[in-house]
Amino acid sequence: MDEANGCERPSTLSSEFGPQTTRLLTVTEIADWLRLTPKGIYALVEARRIPFVKISNRLRFSEAEIEGWLRDNRVPASSELTR
Repeated sequence: MDEANGCERPSTLSSEFGPQTTRLLTVTEIADWLRLTPKGIYALVEARRIPFVKISNRLRFSEAEIEGWLRDNRVPASSELTR
């Protein structure tokens, strides 16, 4: 339950693949996780290069979506390409 307003917070986010449990991260949290500056995160958001949601004009990042984004944007090592 959200202590600030007494409302129950949902523990899942709906996605096109059905409900999933995920954490929503702030700009500072995602910057720390990715070892970037908050300014760098804002640049990725402005360029629409990172998945995000806006809640009451605040940016949030789904931990599960960011993990998928990292997998999708992984550049294979050259040794992986010669197999």
